[in-house]
Amino acid sequence: MVIRNLIASLQEEDSVYVNEMGLFRKEFVSSYVQDGQIYPPRYNVSLDPSDDGSGFAFIIFVSKQEQIRIVDADSEIRQWVSQLRESLKKGKSVVFEDFGTFSLLKNGVLSFTCDFIPAL
Repeated sequence: MVIRNLIASLQEEDSVYVNEMGLFRKEFVSSYVQDGQIYPPRYNVSLDPSDDGSGFAFIIFVSKQEQIRIVDADSEIRQWVSQLRESLKKGKSVVFEDFGTFSLLKNGVLSFTCDFIPAL
C-alpha cells in the first residue's frame, strides 16, 4: 500500500517526504543511447535520508487515497517503515518490483536504488 501511494503521490509532486525515511525526489532523465540501445526518457527516484521534513502531506495523501482516518494512515506508514528497517537490519536488501531496492550501507544509512517505474 505504501509503495503504491508513494508512486501515486510522485505522479503529482516532484518530491514526497516519508517520516523516518527521508525525501523521495523525482528526477527527469532524457533519452540516451548506451551499447547501441536507445533508452526512452523517464523519471528516476532518489532518496535523501538526511533531509529533515514533515511527512504529514504524505499521511494526508494516503488517508484520502485509501479512505482511512489520518491516524490509521500514519500508523500504516510507520508500521511499513518499521518492518522495512527490521528487514534491512538483518542484512537483507528489500526489493519492490517496479519501484526499487532499499538497503543499509555499512555506516547504517538507508540507501535506495531506483528501478524503472512505469507509472511515472
